[in-house]
Amino acid sequence: MSSDIEILRLFCLRAVYLREWLALNNTKIKVTIEYIKNHGQPQMEYEGPNKESIIAMVSILRQFYLQKETINFYKVYKKVNKILYSSKASDKDKKMDFIKSLRVAFVNSLSKSQINIAINNKSIKPRELMEIWFNGNIFHSSI
Repeated sequence: MSSDIEILRLFCLRAVYLREWLALNNTKIKVTIEYIKNHGQPQMEYEGPNKESIIAMVSILRQFYLQKETINFYKVYKKVNKILYSSKASDKDKKMDFIKSLRVAFVNSLSKSQINIAINNKSIKPRELMEIWFNGNIFHSSI
């Protein structure tokens, strides 16, 4: 079992990598899929980074999201909150407010996104999209 400090270090390293990836690939991702039942193949338009870049980004992002991952955001949030709560630092309240604001930002990011995906003109929410990506063929195929 990893110590709390090791988990927090890993979380920070992965967060820095993800931030750098997003800075390097400062491209909005847009996917539009239109499918009319019994009328042939779906029509799809895509603008954004190539497949390998997306897989690299999602491979890191999924570690923050999936519940069984060591660096799941909510697990790390609880650890940091617990550490701060028992702290005797003079600016403890300010730090706890900041950590709470990060949690709010994370939760909001699961409902709002710069990634626009629609199927038959129905927008897919980021939380739904992540479930599809993380449980889809990219991570569960035998190829």
